[in-house]
Amino acid sequence: MVNDSGAGSGVNALWSIVAESVAQADLEAHLSLLVLDSGARGSNPVVVSRPWDQDLRTVVASPLPAAPMRRPQDVATLGIRLAMGLETERAGEFERDAGREVARVPMPPVACLRDDDRVLLGISAGLGKVGSEAANDVLAILRQRERDCPLRQACLGVFAEALLTGSRILQATLSERGYHILIAPPTSRPEQGDRDRVAAYWLATRLLDSDWRPTDQQVGLLGRVLDEGGRAARLILARKNWLLDPLDAAMLLDAMSAAPATRLARASGLDAVLTIIDRFAASTSVLANRQRNRAEIHIRDEYDVQDLFHALVLPAVPDIVPEDPAPKIAGKSSRLDFTSKSLRLGVELKHVRSAAHGRDVREELLVDSATYQAHPYVETVVAFVHDPERHIPLSERPAFEADMSVIVAVADRTVRYIVRVR
Repeated sequence: MVNDSGAGSGVNALWSIVAESVAQADLEAHLSLLVLDSGARGSNPVVVSRPWDQDLRTVVASPLPAAPMRRPQDVATLGIRLAMGLETERAGEFERDAGREVARVPMPPVACLRDDDRVLLGISAGLGKVGSEAANDVLAILRQRERDCPLRQACLGVFAEALLTGSRILQATLSERGYHILIAPPTSRPEQGDRDRVAAYWLATRLLDSDWRPTDQQVGLLGRVLDEGGRAARLILARKNWLLDPLDAAMLLDAMSAAPATRLARASGLDAVLTIIDRFAASTSVLANRQRNRAEIHIRDEYDVQDLFHALVLPAVPDIVPEDPAPKIAGKSSRLDFTSKSLRLGVELKHVRSAAHGRDVREELLVDSATYQAHPYVETVVAFVHDPERHIPLSERPAFEADMSVIVAVADRTVRYIVRVR
């Protein structure tokens, strides 16, 4: 977190770099929006006003010029717009032109995705949206250059690979690779400059927003990267001669918009919630087999599950609160069972009553869109399906969890689902 006396002017200087591209609504402006709009970070008082919230949206107010698009930058810009749900009628045009760009060999001064990260990110975003087979070719390019390229390219390559899957949030396996890029760089990597340090700091913050669940040792090592990134950011902003492009400026703004300590706390809190869910059966067993001839306590319905979960989770997440009950239709409501503002978390609990209910619970987990309007701060929803009678067979649970643990697009943001059947 950059919190020295010059931070405010430094943030303004970063925003001025982005603003120049916003005025032209060019590829750099779209890339800035792609980075800054990937999640509402929010609590750093230095950047709490988030000037990009309104200004960057002017970038997407009008469509791009119609085909033909000759420049690689134009194709990349359309790819970002497709990833944002805009101009979907041009998906076929983009797929054709993107295939041409993937096949293009470097020929300076023409931009090429093999040597221009701006074009690479834009085309990756579009390919992830349209589901083109050309994504495999881009993935091969990313893997081929990863070891010997500058650190900035390697960090952006991780983000590009996420975009190829249709997500701006890093999945667990990809996050593990990103972690090793930061912690154990190959000796063949070129010496780091300012832009490399910015990208590393940004990627480190993104790992804390991902599906990856690091060990205590990994959290410690990642904390060092975040500390080094914060120091590098302060030094960069203190100098008058730093040269960052709009993408660099957007990454640094994004990395600074929530303190690393806050992100680490959120990751730790979410871990505690998932641990309580994973060991929920052991907790219910203690109540059902009480000592000294005390009356047994059984968990019989969804309200019992809610009460026990609340009692177990409260010490780990003190601000978690049960939501006011609202009428449910087919098991759904516009309220989550529990929310925590500090963790930006919502929790939905289900108790499986029968085999038939086990087949229906999948639909009940898909919380309707009104829920997200009522909880604008929720970034992650943990859905806990309590099924002690195994109405959902053990053999089917891994696929059930994998299918339901998805990224949901909600208006201008994304919400991550994590599903556990226990």
